[in-house]
Amino acid sequence: MATNEELRPSNRPANAGLPWLRPLVAVVAIAAALGLVMAGRLGHEAHTPARFLTEALGAERSAPLAPVRKGSATARIATGRLLVESARRDQVGLSARVSGSRTWERRANGEWRATRFGSEAITLGTDDPEHFLTVDRRVGVRTWTWKLETDLHSRLLPNGGVGFVDSKTRRVTDLTIAPVAIFDSGGKDVTPAGLRWELGGGGKTLRLNLNDESLPEPYVIDPAFRSIGTVAAGAAAATVAPAVPAGVVPGDQLIAFVSSTAATATLDVAPPAGWTLVRTDSSTTFVKLWTFRKQATASEPATYTFTFQDPTGTNVNKTSRAIVAAYSGIMSSAPIDGNYGNNSAGASNRTANVPGVSTTGTNRISIWTIANSGTATTTNPTINAVVSAERIDSTTAPSLEVADAAEPTAFGPATVGTGNVLSAAARWAAQVFSLIPDTTAPTQTLAVTEGTNPAGQFFNSTTSTHYYNTAAVGDFTVTSTPADADSGVASVAWAALALTGFTHTANTDNYPGPYVSNAYAWTAANTTSPGANQATVTDRNANTVQGLTITRDVTAPTVFTLNAPTGGAFIKDGATVSVAAGNPTDAGAGVTNVTFRACPGSNGCVWADADVIALGADTTDQYSVTWPAGQADGAYQVIARATDNVGNVRDTAAPVNVTLDNTNPSQALALNSVSQIGGL
Repeated sequence: MATNEELRPSNRPANAGLPWLRPLVAVVAIAAALGLVMAGRLGHEAHTPARFLTEALGAERSAPLAPVRKGSATARIATGRLLVESARRDQVGLSARVSGSRTWERRANGEWRATRFGSEAITLGTDDPEHFLTVDRRVGVRTWTWKLETDLHSRLLPNGGVGFVDSKTRRVTDLTIAPVAIFDSGGKDVTPAGLRWELGGGGKTLRLNLNDESLPEPYVIDPAFRSIGTVAAGAAAATVAPAVPAGVVPGDQLIAFVSSTAATATLDVAPPAGWTLVRTDSSTTFVKLWTFRKQATASEPATYTFTFQDPTGTNVNKTSRAIVAAYSGIMSSAPIDGNYGNNSAGASNRTANVPGVSTTGTNRISIWTIANSGTATTTNPTINAVVSAERIDSTTAPSLEVADAAEPTAFGPATVGTGNVLSAAARWAAQVFSLIPDTTAPTQTLAVTEGTNPAGQFFNSTTSTHYYNTAAVGDFTVTSTPADADSGVASVAWAALALTGFTHTANTDNYPGPYVSNAYAWTAANTTSPGANQATVTDRNANTVQGLTITRDVTAPTVFTLNAPTGGAFIKDGATVSVAAGNPTDAGAGVTNVTFRACPGSNGCVWADADVIALGADTTDQYSVTWPAGQADGAYQVIARATDNVGNVRDTAAPVNVTLDNTNPSQALALNSVSQIGGL
């Protein structure tokens, strides 16, 4: 997104540049009352770019605008499309899916056209290539869409932007689309909090769901490209600080390449915390090459600083080059499948090669890197019959170049680089290593938020099964908490359901979430369970795990009887009233409780009798209660009801007759005779 004040004067006062505004306030108020103008649209002609865009576009021109270099990217306009190519030859095209009422008009710094809702503009004369939609009047809730034309895989970023990954080599590109930005006609940022891009159409559509009721008129939506891909240079400095690709997300594998001239046997690089050395190679005292790796976290800095030391612990100035690359979908704990190196041993030649290279498995990403003491360029080597693609090309001494190749099969040992690899003789050091893909499936923990009819549904978190009872309508949503320790979570997809009486509209939540389903809803007409595998988590190497089973449960717990007291028993307060251990059972949602009741007398007892006495309930097997105090002695009939977790019930088939007797027995003593033994 552009940051120059001329294009985006976010700090500009509301009335800056409008000295004539105050005298017109009264006139505008009257005109608004007559319906001639809309509040907040003063100075903006319908179906034209916003004021700040008119200035940014510049004067009219007849010839097409030539491609423009912006940072490390090149941008051009082609038939209403913004086309951007990074320094590493990654390409993305962006075009709005709207209909224009006029042809595109060329300007000094871009093009624009009128549309049904306002206007559309593309600018190249700013800090970054940008596409703008000016909306004259509020339209309420609307999804704005743009077509993404690219062979790259698009993904959402934690900051709300969009990144792109090479579909073959999993390399994270330098191109990103900045987070959502919305401006008023003067260029002030009025973006509502929490607004984020969304991806659709398999990652080929950029979407923005927007409710514009609180936005000014007109307002401008701005998808802006950014590209960070320059090689960091250290001219006789003790440190070098390459930038981290802006499209990095947690779980990506970061690879840092560092080269230096005037090497010695004791010259070393002290990496930042968290970085691990892959290997180092040098051509005697002329050039030295280091490669480091690190798994990206949720808090990566914009740059990393590497420090030259000779000997270890003593900083030393060196002329150097460095760059950080990133790869997605890679194993985290042990990502390297073999590392190999070679050097020219102080000689100056063109035949840079690395012998003995091999891999132990399939689907590796092989990376070749070379540093030379001069400015020679290289011919990208073939690795296992696959021509590598150049990713980094710094031809300022010490030249640093990197290429990669997707290797579907294991290979080796083989020599990488044959013939005259270098364009001119130079002293060189080269390396080849391969990245191992993540093959471990992610995990997820599911939780259910019950909506209508919570008593008629139950989620078993142990089996990730949600049960529902169609005795009454209901609905719920599900939240997934996915995890992947290797390459990271890419998305959670919720399957569509269109059964009789049960519906769910499919939705996919991309990283970074939240991962929440649309509402699942059922009616009494439903007779078929949706079944298993309703939620699918995918990691960044397409490993998946499925979960969430949704099951209709209209079956009561199993038939059961009272275990104690037995029929005809005499009992007293505190007596145990229970069912047999392990009974009743429920194959669906499970038994939630067994409730016990009793009726006075012996003329029958049902659950809703007016004189029924509540004895208590128990939620754990063996279900039991104790007879409560306070009831009159006499005959009683005891019954029980088992209820499952979605409200299905089962009563005991027949009551058990008992007699409550809390009265102690009595006795009468009488003196019948007195006998005298002996005399007085």
